[in-house]
Amino acid sequence: PFAHHYSTDKSEKLRLILIGNTGSGKSASGNTILGRKHFLSEFSGSSVTKVEAGSRRKKVLVLDVPGFGDTHLSKMQIFMEISRCVALTAPGPHAFLLVIPLGRFTEEVEKAVSLMAAAFGEKAVQNHTVVLFTRGDDLEEPIEQFLSKAPPSLKALIDRCGGRYHVLNNRAPKDVQQVHELLRKVEQVVEGNGGGCYTNAMYREAEALIRKEEDRVRREEEDRVRMEEEKRVRGEEEDRARREEEDRERREEDRLKREKEDEEKREEDKVKREKDRVRREEEDRVKMEKEVQREEDRVRRKEEDRVRREEEDRVREEEDRVRREKDRVRREEEDRVKREEDLVRRRQEDKDKWEKERVRSEEESRARIEAYKAKREEEPSPNVIEVVLKAVVGTVVGWFTSLFRL
Repeated sequence: PFAHHYSTDKSEKLRLILIGNTGSGKSASGNTILGRKHFLSEFSGSSVTKVEAGSRRKKVLVLDVPGFGDTHLSKMQIFMEISRCVALTAPGPHAFLLVIPLGRFTEEVEKAVSLMAAAFGEKAVQNHTVVLFTRGDDLEEPIEQFLSKAPPSLKALIDRCGGRYHVLNNRAPKDVQQVHELLRKVEQVVEGNGGGCYTNAMYREAEALIRKEEDRVRREEEDRVRMEEEKRVRGEEEDRARREEEDRERREEDRLKREKEDEEKREEDKVKREKDRVRREEEDRVKMEKEVQREEDRVRRKEEDRVRREEEDRVREEEDRVRREKDRVRREEEDRVKREEDLVRRRQEDKDKWEKERVRSEEESRARIEAYKAKREEEPSPNVIEVVLKAVVGTVVGWFTSLFRL
């Protein structure tokens, strides 16, 4: 974008180029120089930004060039940005402002200076560059005292830029004195260069250098591409050879592995067969032992059965003998009891019979006695004793007859 603000001073405008790393404060410095906010945050810029405006004392053109120190840009992109810078600042800039934050001098700053020298030439650094320190509000002592304690690399950079430097406090944009002092130093640069700027001839020289650098970069890129291609082809050839060697080694390893596996398998089969043989022999031995044990068990059971049968037979015979003996004793006892019962019964019958005989005999005796008495009463009296004896004898004879029958 362009902003046009003119002061009463109608002299030639100052053309300034801001160079520095991202985050160095270039945009804020451009806004402070112009007296108002024209530049956006440099973190959002991706190309050359040109702002032309009137400063507090004269007309100023400020150009912000990204790419110096930006790692996301290639060298070719950086040189394209520099070519745009050359076109926008014709016939040439009066000064280059190398923006460096106080206390943050790093290797990237040195790289940016080297890139600037490669693009615009060493004369641009020596005769047309002012080191612009930002964050002046952080400075607690005079800049000279601060630089006396600075690292040698920073001192060498200031000497390389002709000893020109300035401190800018972008937090105090209303402090016009710091801007006037900066422009005064820029005018001193212009006067030191005979009132001229970084001329077109210098630009042509710079462009020649840029083209030379571009050719060098292109050749380097072509060499790099060729070398990468050669490296790729060589790598592919090496990869092919390596793969072939790996394949050969793998096939050899596979062959040796197969031979080893076959040998191990044969050995395992041999061991397995031996184990199987031993196992079968052991199984046969165990089987034989089991058969022997079964035969022994069979013989033992047979013997036990024989002994058991003999014992059972013996027990059975003994039981039979005991039973027969018991039966015999029982029968004998029954016979004895029966005989005794029969004897008792016969005796009782005989006794009853004898008693009946006796009673009958007594009755007969009494009847005979009675008959005899009756007869005696009819006849003369015989001998009483004789009669009694005959009766007694008859009774006794009857008794003995009964006993004999029993």
